[in-house]
Amino acid sequence: MAEPLDLELENRLVSAWGVRVSDIYTSNECGQIAFRCREHNNLHVQSEGIFVEILDDRGARCAPGETGQVVLTSLHNLATPLIRYQIGDYATVGETCGCGRASPVIRQVLGRVRNLALSPDGRRYWPTALGKTRVIAAIRQAQWVQTARDAIELRVVLDRPLTAAETQLAIDTVCKALGHPYRVEIVAVEAIARGPTGKFEEFLSLLDETRP
Repeated sequence: MAEPLDLELENRLVSAWGVRVSDIYTSNECGQIAFRCREHNNLHVQSEGIFVEILDDRGARCAPGETGQVVLTSLHNLATPLIRYQIGDYATVGETCGCGRASPVIRQVLGRVRNLALSPDGRRYWPTALGKTRVIAAIRQAQWVQTARDAIELRVVLDRPLTAAETQLAIDTVCKALGHPYRVEIVAVEAIARGPTGKFEEFLSLLDETRP
């Protein structure tokens, strides 16, 4: 709940259990926004009840393949109307879906601004391959926290202490996934706190510089 779909988790569920994974994009303010296409895995906007815009930094509509801010207008909420409401999410516009449904397509919901990574050269991006730490048997759960332009704190819940080799593997994994030799500090914790809505954020930036 309240988290972007983890593609690595989906692949594990499909391969281990042989089940199909569903994905529904929602918000507390507007309810259901988009549902997953059964045939092609795109997210179809439920445009009967909500008008969705994905806008770039200039406020122009993004073309297919481009990423921008999600802006919502609720069409049936008469109690608390929301008009061009910036929800704080970023998403990528999709091409017309081959299933034949005419509703607008969202290719992928990427997350909030606070989930952006910042490279030392000032480039902002959404990190991927965060689940690679799962190859280290001792790590039950991990959260990547950017504390400086060149520093990542890897918070881990452990089943046992890491060996020296596992520690180095974790550091190498972080640097490879983020594409830069960051200074990586591994911090063992009892638990990783979730946000007020119950969301677990696998990557979290503490830098003001990631704000547009």
